[in-house]
Amino acid sequence: TIRAARADLAALERSQATALSAAERGVDLLEASDHLERAEADAVISAVTEHRAPVMCDVLERLTAAHASDDRTRGIDNWRLRFALSQGTTVETLDRLLAAVAERTGTAQAWYTCRREIVGSTYTDRRAGPSIPVSALADDARLVAESLGATLPVLRSGAAQAASRLRAGTSNEVVFEADGRISATVVHRPTARGRLMVAHELGHALHASRARGAAPPGALVGETMACFTALVSGLSIAGSTTGTQRAAALAVGDMVIEELFVSALVCRFEDEIQSVVRRGDSLTVAHLGDTWLGLHRRLFAQAIDVPAVVGSQWARLQSLALHPGHAVSYVWATVLGLAVQARLALGSSTGDLVAAAMQHGAMPADELTRTLDFEGDSWIDAGLDALELVMAGIRSEVERER
Repeated sequence: TIRAARADLAALERSQATALSAAERGVDLLEASDHLERAEADAVISAVTEHRAPVMCDVLERLTAAHASDDRTRGIDNWRLRFALSQGTTVETLDRLLAAVAERTGTAQAWYTCRREIVGSTYTDRRAGPSIPVSALADDARLVAESLGATLPVLRSGAAQAASRLRAGTSNEVVFEADGRISATVVHRPTARGRLMVAHELGHALHASRARGAAPPGALVGETMACFTALVSGLSIAGSTTGTQRAAALAVGDMVIEELFVSALVCRFEDEIQSVVRRGDSLTVAHLGDTWLGLHRRLFAQAIDVPAVVGSQWARLQSLALHPGHAVSYVWATVLGLAVQARLALGSSTGDLVAAAMQHGAMPADELTRTLDFEGDSWIDAGLDALELVMAGIRSEVERER
């Protein structure tokens, strides 16, 4: 079943009508400076995802049914248990995290209301921001490393070395070279948001280069280090870059809100897939489209209208089939990253704890939170309290120049 499903997904990439690479043009348009170009974005993306949706729906039903059958055999009653065990945490912690994030949805809506007054009021304006001087990847990598090093001196030399080994590529990933050294490739876009993706991948590369042992970190640990790096360097850039503070601050706000609330939305979408299949019903493209669109409209609420054409865009997410449960990694990473950044801002020894955690490399996710000196799940409330402060500061920055 798994091999056949993977083969069906791979077949989608052999046609221009269904290949994800064809949808990337629409993703690029979301960051275009011209609002007329941005207006095409979702039409371009959805032209591909509407063709992909029937195959994706069938694949998801087959894989979810196999997952559910095996869970029943093993007496597992929470579909995220496998992910939780593989990451070294519990389903109770993951459920509490998602419930706590849901209670803060108003923070996302306040952000969308704020940004529409600056960039535009349509859904296709959701990633746009003020333009910044065009810069090469090497320049962005150097700026990110310097910003990270200014906040975390203990990581300065490692960040500079990781920055020197970032390369433009067609995917975002850490690469082990033939000589044993670590590099990273980045899909580089010369925008303020693109610079944060550079920071994210630099975080992965820095983590890998400092880690002891050959085992790669799990998703929760690995994404925490990358999201934390992007957050810290992004806030530093937003606070010090002459002439581009607004663009930098807007990009950080967008990154935090998207990685937290849109990722949580994907988690809820996965819950619905699991629920439908596990009660013995069939998945349909129409139901998945209605669910996806409904979740987005509830998230954006009155701030921005989400057009119906977006309903098929779940079909871009190969991770739904290949890595079920992975979306919660970004929710975890963002909340924990915010909690750590808040302590760092107080001038504590948190920087040394972050460096120690990076050096450890792979570890259970709950061990990471203990290493960072959080008791139990206290990091969840700490991170979400920090979210309110960070977003209030960013809103103040971007509104100040209105």
